[in-house]
Amino acid sequence: MTLLFTDVESSTQRWQDDPDGMAVSLAAHDAVLEGCIGAGGGRVFKHTGDGVCAVFESATRAVAAAVDAQRALELPVRMGLHTGEAEERDGDFFGTTLNRCARIMDAGHGGQVLVSAVTNALLDGADRVDLGQYVLKGLAQPEQIFQVGAGDFPALRSPRRASSLPTPLTSLVGRDELVADLVARLRDVRLVTLVGVGGVGKTRVALAAAEQVAAEHDLAVFVDLSEVSYDKDVVAAVARSFGISSPTMDAIGVALSGRRVLVVLDNCEHVLDAVADVVEEILELSPTSRVLATSREGLALDGEHLVAVPGLDALDDGSSAVALFVDRARTADASFFVRDGEQTLVEEICRRLDGLPLAIELAAARVGVLSLPDLLGRLDERFNVLTGGRRRRTRDRQRTLRETVDWSYRLLEADEQRTFATLSVFAGSFGLDGAAAVLDGFDAADVLDLIEALAAKSMITIADVEGFRRYRYLETLRSYAEERLVERGDASSVLLRLHQHLRTVVVDAVEEIEWRTNRGATRLRIEIPNLRRALDDALNHGDVGAAAALIVPLNRVNGAIDWHVSGWASEVLALDGASGSVFEPDLLALHGFDRWLDDDLGGLHRLAEQMLERAAALGTISEGVEVAAIGFFQVTGDDAAVARLSAAHPPDSERPWPLVKWRRRTILLWTQLVPARPQPGVELELDADGSSLLEEMVRAPAELTRGWGLAMSALRAQSAGDPDEMLARIIASEQLLVEGSMNWFGSLQIRGWAEWELGRLGDAIRTADRDLDHAYRYGDRSAMIMPLMIYALVLQTLDEAETAATVRGRVPRRLTVLLVAQLVELDRWLDDQLDDARRAELATRGRAMDPRELQALTHTVATRHIQLRPSDP
Repeated sequence: MTLLFTDVESSTQRWQDDPDGMAVSLAAHDAVLEGCIGAGGGRVFKHTGDGVCAVFESATRAVAAAVDAQRALELPVRMGLHTGEAEERDGDFFGTTLNRCARIMDAGHGGQVLVSAVTNALLDGADRVDLGQYVLKGLAQPEQIFQVGAGDFPALRSPRRASSLPTPLTSLVGRDELVADLVARLRDVRLVTLVGVGGVGKTRVALAAAEQVAAEHDLAVFVDLSEVSYDKDVVAAVARSFGISSPTMDAIGVALSGRRVLVVLDNCEHVLDAVADVVEEILELSPTSRVLATSREGLALDGEHLVAVPGLDALDDGSSAVALFVDRARTADASFFVRDGEQTLVEEICRRLDGLPLAIELAAARVGVLSLPDLLGRLDERFNVLTGGRRRRTRDRQRTLRETVDWSYRLLEADEQRTFATLSVFAGSFGLDGAAAVLDGFDAADVLDLIEALAAKSMITIADVEGFRRYRYLETLRSYAEERLVERGDASSVLLRLHQHLRTVVVDAVEEIEWRTNRGATRLRIEIPNLRRALDDALNHGDVGAAAALIVPLNRVNGAIDWHVSGWASEVLALDGASGSVFEPDLLALHGFDRWLDDDLGGLHRLAEQMLERAAALGTISEGVEVAAIGFFQVTGDDAAVARLSAAHPPDSERPWPLVKWRRRTILLWTQLVPARPQPGVELELDADGSSLLEEMVRAPAELTRGWGLAMSALRAQSAGDPDEMLARIIASEQLLVEGSMNWFGSLQIRGWAEWELGRLGDAIRTADRDLDHAYRYGDRSAMIMPLMIYALVLQTLDEAETAATVRGRVPRRLTVLLVAQLVELDRWLDDQLDDARRAELATRGRAMDPRELQALTHTVATRHIQLRPSDP
């Protein structure tokens, strides 16, 4: 049924202002509503004082009745409609459908008609506007809300989806008017670029404006390009900010699909051309998205609106520059205050710093060790401040900032200067271990003291990143420090130490993942910018060995971590000397994950054969290469190759095994339990009893081994006809795997299978939704297949043959890893239900639809039978 809820806007105030008039108006209001509802085939089942609750059997007639009523009503009435199931008792209705309908109505304004996504999918011909997803009070799942008609109304009275914008730790001073102007522009145009000198506060202003408009978007994404050194890495940086592991514009386009996204691109000036190309593609791929960029110059794109960010005023009463200086000085020294007669000193300091926030903050950080007269005097020494005439008007403001940083640099002790320059070798954040590795000649205690000294003097910042204490530079300070490093002649030796440190980090992280916890995966993720910096150095020098040493160890855990170096491996393979090198098989194995993500099974099978051939020609096949090949053969449906390679290496007697050995045995077990090409009477042989193998895994010390063992136990429970145990095991597995990894996707897909087996159809749909949403987020096309298969199986259970056949059209002809037999049974059932011509027509329709469209279609049809609700965590 479709529910219609109404409410008079500001009714309490109307009753207070004119009780008699309101009584007359409300009587007329009730008559109009009841007449329109009755004419539309609905009935009012409850009056709520200033509104009504009505029920219809037809969504189209319900919306038509609402539109007719709005045309006739004199009072401003908000209306909300939602379609679903409800329980009727004594003429009233109960259930979550009513709650959602009420919240949709509450979000609207007088004269506005709002409908849910379910109701919208059932309408024909009505003029509707997609307002986006909103978080409704008291409801766990957000709602996509549509407005009927094209009227102009204020933003809905509910928050939008959460943003991923970073939260600044300090207050924004003196930028209210600029932020307000920027917010107004972002509501009218699709591309705004903040321009200004480094250190003027472009990032801070952009974040303040983005925070104000984030609620009007489905997602707000912040891309910090200060960690990017080369044009070719811009796309990867944007992809990482979306949480996408596949660094391609195609994957980013998938993540943008059907969403209102605000993309904030920060520090664009050093990769300007590449940023311009990416922005142009984003705006073309997603007509509903907007871009806010910060740069020292514009992107030179059509439709770009440039907004200049000036320095803070330094001389007027209530000077924002002075206010910023005082605020930051009190942060550095809580006892600081401006004494009588010192106001002019502070104003002069701020004036000579051109009102640049970075320069002011650096100066204010010194009040603990310098008096204001001394501070001003040092500025006199370092700055040749021009006070008038043509030279003043044309003075290079970036030079002024450089001199400010140079002044702060020269205040450092000699060992602090060396440390400041050396640590700029890190493209991203770094820890104490990294600092100690690249600093030559200091012990651990000295390194800690030096880091603390630089942080106290605002030359570096401190941040907690996913549980790790890290340090990083402001972008302008890093650029300055890199110049000092080159000037010192230390760049080559420092880069060499960075390489050595990161090779150790990678090996240690892989060992942590294989033997203990997922913390190693987190460490790898936050080191990506630094790994990229070291890899680029190796690529620029054509050093295959140095480049390969950074990424080859990851072959042991690929699929178990939530980002992939497959594209990086392709770059190394393109170097002279890579072909035929001892690294080639491992690099090919890493490269193979690109084909897996793109669902290129034919290319993946050929590559697996190539890996093994190259390794055999070299006289040795590493365990990582062989296990990767076994996994690729399994995905491509070559059961015989899986059995042959696994049987060639019986399990060792040594315990415990690392993750790579467990994977060899469990891939064989998986293939036995879910063969890609089932043959009656033919079973694969295991060298060891599957049950004891899995029980040993779930007791292993490594989280990933336990998680993988539980996932395999779930499959074994399914084969034994115990779906309850299957679900319990797979839920436990999900908690132990790295979210976004291929292993984690597999766990989620097995969970949806288990819920379907148990008849928990609503939960199965919700799990498939979660799977599909993450597949879009990570740009993983292969992971989009299983959610569609779950939808098709649920629709089969609900006896919705035509919709099931439509969804089936988007699923590959055959599956190789999960639900192989179930797909065969689905096809048999569809053949019985539909004639060949109709089935072919529906399959063609499904192939032309995006997975999100098929998801929405499944929801619409399934809600005729079941109540969809969030599944248990």
